[in-house]
Amino acid sequence: MKPRENDSESGFTLIEVIITIVIVAVVAAMMTSYFGTSITQSSIPIFRLNAVASLNEILEKISAQYGQYSRWKPNTTYAAGTIIVPTTLNRNGFKYITGGGTSCSSPSPCPEPTWPAAGTVPDGSLTWTQNGAAPTLAPLVDQAWQSGKIYSANSIVVNGSNQYVTTGGGTSGGSTPIWASATTIGSTVTPIDGTVTWRWSSSTVPTVILQTLIGAEGRDITQTLPNDTASVSYHVIQNRFIKFNTSVSPATEVDLTGSTIDQDYGKYLKVTIGLPTTVPNRTDETLTTLFVLW
Repeated sequence: MKPRENDSESGFTLIEVIITIVIVAVVAAMMTSYFGTSITQSSIPIFRLNAVASLNEILEKISAQYGQYSRWKPNTTYAAGTIIVPTTLNRNGFKYITGGGTSCSSPSPCPEPTWPAAGTVPDGSLTWTQNGAAPTLAPLVDQAWQSGKIYSANSIVVNGSNQYVTTGGGTSGGSTPIWASATTIGSTVTPIDGTVTWRWSSSTVPTVILQTLIGAEGRDITQTLPNDTASVSYHVIQNRFIKFNTSVSPATEVDLTGSTIDQDYGKYLKVTIGLPTTVPNRTDETLTTLFVLW
C-alpha cells in the first residue's frame, strides 16, 4: 500500500505581503492626489452653511429690536394697542399707542398729526396717546448734553438713566441744567437751558440703542436680547457709526430718503458679526448689515 503524502502548507510569502502593501500604498497615494481635499474637507461646506444660518438668525433678532415699531401712515386701520413712531420728518423722540381705528384719509395727501410731547392727538377715527421714549440709534456718547450747542427741535440728550427731548430747539446755556426726573412723560425740566426747553421722556434709556446692545468690537458676546428668551452668541467684528454725506453742516445730515435729519438722533450703524472664537470647527463666515435711522 502506497503511503499518503503530506499536504504542503499554504499561505502568502513575505515577498507577496510586501508587494501587496506597496501596491495598496501607491493606489492610495494616487487616489489622494486625484481627489485632492474633496474627501478630507468634505464637511466644511456643511459647517459654512450652518454658520451663515446661525448668523442670519442672530441678525434677524437684532433687527427685531430695532424695527419693532412701524412709522405712522395715513388711511391705515390700526388695531387697539398698536404702537407707532412719527415719520422721519416729524419724529420727536416719543412713540404713540392707539385704542384702535383708522388714521386720517382726507384731504389727500393727509397731513400727519402734530405729535404732542404729552397727552393725546386725534387722527381720523382713532386717537394716539404718547407712550414713552422712542428707540434711537444714537450712542450714549453722542447724546451727552453740551454747553453752547445749537439743538434742533426734538433733539435728544441723556443724563444718567434719564432721557430728555427739546421742544422747539435753541442754544444750550453755559452750565449743565438741573436734570430733574419727572413722573409725567413730557414734563418740562426747569430751569430753562439757555434758549432750549427740555422735556423728560423716559426714566430709562431705551434698550434698543443698538450700538450698546450689540456690544464692543473685537469681543465674543453671549446675551439674551430684549423681548426674547433664548440667548445668542456671536463675535463683534465691526459696530460703528458711519456717515455718507460729509458736505452738510455739523448739525444735520441727509438720510437715504433725501430728508434732512437731526444728527443727534444717530447716523448709520454698520454691524458685522461672525461666529464666536470659541466655537469648534469655526469658519470665517461673516454677515454685515446697515441700520439706518428711520
